[in-house]
Amino acid sequence: MEINLNFRRKDFEEIYSTNNAGSYIKDESIKTIFRNLMITVASVFCLLIYSYYKNSYGFFKASLIVLGVFCIAYFDQAIGIKRWRKSVKIYFEIQEKFKNNKLIVTDSYFSIIQDSTESLEKWSNLERAKISDKFIWLLGNENYLIPAKSMTKDDYEKFRRVVSEKFKQD
Repeated sequence: MEINLNFRRKDFEEIYSTNNAGSYIKDESIKTIFRNLMITVASVFCLLIYSYYKNSYGFFKASLIVLGVFCIAYFDQAIGIKRWRKSVKIYFEIQEKFKNNKLIVTDSYFSIIQDSTESLEKWSNLERAKISDKFIWLLGNENYLIPAKSMTKDDYEKFRRVVSEKFKQD
């Protein structure tokens, strides 16, 4: 089976940004740390006002240390998100340079041909697949994300059936 693929950056961005992935506030990996940081900022502000009126700054100084710890934790996670976003951007830029994209599926392997470059992967080398209405994600030595919008609906359904059958046999 041969399927012509249409690379559209928007289709990939839609998949990569589901569930607020890449957000510095709402990403699953940073959401709790950000919430705790905001609570700590509010607490520090309240303790500053309390300390000003009581003329005792012991609690305020201790809260600044806690605030520092939360800031370091937040920025550590934010740097990881920034690196991920940058790597995704570089990946998109590389993919946009290819003019022709084709998917070839056989019983023993599948191949993605991009201009003169071919990536061949045996089905046996893949560990698992994630199949949804919007994309198929094949995970193994290399990971392959194939959006449904990059091909016709009929081609996507055929490819989806093949992938489902391959992973039911294992």
